[in-house]
Amino acid sequence: MKLTIIFISAILIFSACKQSDYSATDHPDFQKNVLPQAQRLIDSNKILQGLAYLDSSYRKLKNPGYGDILAVYNVKTKTLFNNNADEADLINAMKYADSAISLINNHQLKNKYRQQYISLIFHRGDMLVNKDRFDDAYASYYKAKQILDSAGMSCEQADYYARLGLIYYKQGKFYKCGFTF
Repeated sequence: MKLTIIFISAILIFSACKQSDYSATDHPDFQKNVLPQAQRLIDSNKILQGLAYLDSSYRKLKNPGYGDILAVYNVKTKTLFNNNADEADLINAMKYADSAISLINNHQLKNKYRQQYISLIFHRGDMLVNKDRFDDAYASYYKAKQILDSAGMSCEQADYYARLGLIYYKQGKFYKCGFTF
């Protein structure tokens, strides 16, 4: 009897800890056509229309790939943060950024979706600066810089230094700020 219980328990434990084998492929047409159209609507101040178009198009995808998911989360993060009407938008923007970063980290997608990963980390830092959480923002920016360094993306480091300068500026450290621009 004890052996049976142990055997059943072991089966339950090992089957419960199995990672998902999600491997849907990205939809290039979605990323080539839908995302830019949604962004055009958002950029022309038709924010709700752009987000609705993005959501309805995304829902039509059969088995969206990781790149599709990350692209949608990236657009929503940027849109909700940059056009923040209220605190709820900022909270949702942070949730989208954190969810996308977590998805990348949990599925070893850092190299495949490096640009989106860096963008999301920078946006997360921007949101933290907005909340005057400068140490946390710096940690996000520095993480993005490390990825840029390891990938040999020296041209993109201007984003890091500009954001670092923004932190110094908001802290009133104008002397340090001058060295970052």
